[in-house]
Amino acid sequence: MRSGGGTRSNLLLTVAIATTVLLPACRVSDLSFKEDERVEIVSPKDQDKVALPFELRWTVKDFEVVGPDGSDSDDAGYFAVLLDESPMPPGEGLDYFARDDESCDRSAGCPDAQYFAERGIFPTSATSFEVTTIEDTRLTDRQSAPDDHELTVILLNGKGERIGESAFRVDVEVDRGQDS
Repeated sequence: MRSGGGTRSNLLLTVAIATTVLLPACRVSDLSFKEDERVEIVSPKDQDKVALPFELRWTVKDFEVVGPDGSDSDDAGYFAVLLDESPMPPGEGLDYFARDDESCDRSAGCPDAQYFAERGIFPTSATSFEVTTIEDTRLTDRQSAPDDHELTVILLNGKGERIGESAFRVDVEVDRGQDS
């Protein structure tokens, strides 16, 4: 006598019930399910080849640029430019990047502008940023390889916290000229 069919049905039913019970526990409070189009990077274009220095430029709509004024509005604040750095989670401030860094002594005012700059993180109220230097990503024994970089702009509220999960990004290749 074979009873395997009922066991499989019971297993599928158990999985379906568990999924239904656990699904409401998933975190969706900080997530937006529509595309954020408030920022458009206009230069350089995605996959462009650029030479240093170059200017990263973007336009903004439906967002008031007020700088770090202490407000927590999702419709006003400023930007952070990240060079080859992934954004922090929604709601986190730029100090998130120093969270596990024992070399950053908070009593001495760290993280500060220099700390962020050394890591390719630049808060700004402007809609452009001049990239004057960026780490060479080519292997030392493969100077002919592409020197690829990711440039990201994120929105910060007036407290310096990341607004939502949106990130506006282009990938570029740096042409190092005679260094190649």
